[in-house]
Amino acid sequence: MQKTIFVDVESCLGCKSCELECSVAHSHSGDLFVAVQEGPSPPRIWVRESSGLNIPNLCRHCEDMPCSKNCSPGAITRNDDGTVILNQELCDGCGNCVKDCPYEVIVKVGDSFIKCDRCIGSVSRNGEPACVSGCPVEAIVLKSAKEIGAIIKKKKLPPGAKKMQTVYPLVYSIDQEKCTGCMLCLKNCPEQCISGEKKQPHEINQKKCIQCGICFDKCNLDAVIRS
Repeated sequence: MQKTIFVDVESCLGCKSCELECSVAHSHSGDLFVAVQEGPSPPRIWVRESSGLNIPNLCRHCEDMPCSKNCSPGAITRNDDGTVILNQELCDGCGNCVKDCPYEVIVKVGDSFIKCDRCIGSVSRNGEPACVSGCPVEAIVLKSAKEIGAIIKKKKLPPGAKKMQTVYPLVYSIDQEKCTGCMLCLKNCPEQCISGEKKQPHEINQKKCIQCGICFDKCNLDAVIRS
């Protein structure tokens, strides 16, 4: 079962330990004290403040990989575990990936670019991404879609409050004109909040939706809208 990095913005303290852990994990030595002497390696995650919340911002490893669509050298690919990788050796520095990324999580370093790689090939504890193992309050975790849904359902929110727990607090809906009823979003929804017959436009039950964004990532027709 594939897992993804999930961010609980309500739990984030804004301590930026994730940034430090990411930087050290991607340094040559993988050791904090040595890394300080070597000079800091740029992190692949950034904590930003928005509407009173601390939001760790990192790659969502989107199903449709918009960052790769205009990458002429083919430097952006997906591993078998779902991780989207940017090969810096192949990168020609054109910057199209930055323009196409909806989450602004690809940054230029030198003549090429970097993004979250889930610490594949890097030094990390417990085999987890550094930001996950280094978060002192478990605001960043590596979970399956089903596990993410369970985490959000356990939260007790005040009446009328939106369940905005992911990296970007968004609301998802389906464009009835674009939707062909392929049922891909319906089959992958962890909360079963999407309804519709095969080959007929689907709908999202906003009262049940947990804003996990899986429907958006799975849709191949750009029929799922985020707002």
